[in-house]
Amino acid sequence: MKPLDILCNFSRFIESKDDVRVPYAYKKGGKTAENPKAVKKLRAVGKDFLYKVGKHVLSGNLNLTTIPFPIRAMVPKSYLEYVGCIPSTLLSLL
Repeated sequence: MKPLDILCNFSRFIESKDDVRVPYAYKKGGKTAENPKAVKKLRAVGKDFLYKVGKHVLSGNLNLTTIPFPIRAMVPKSYLEYVGCIPSTLLSLL
């Protein structure tokens, strides 16, 4: 079989009718968001970021490296704070 024929007839390789979805999968795909507060925050951060991108596009200055990432999307601890917590956690496990 030629490589192009394999690509054109790819559907014949996917013949499984089994439902292999995980139990927490959403019926339309993806995962369900169980925390409405987190969903609201995520949407607000996304809206803020898209606003900044749109502002740069309309000004004719589309350089994604100059668009600041919203500080609200950051985790509350820095990497150094997480590394500092690891030894105390390991000692409590011993």
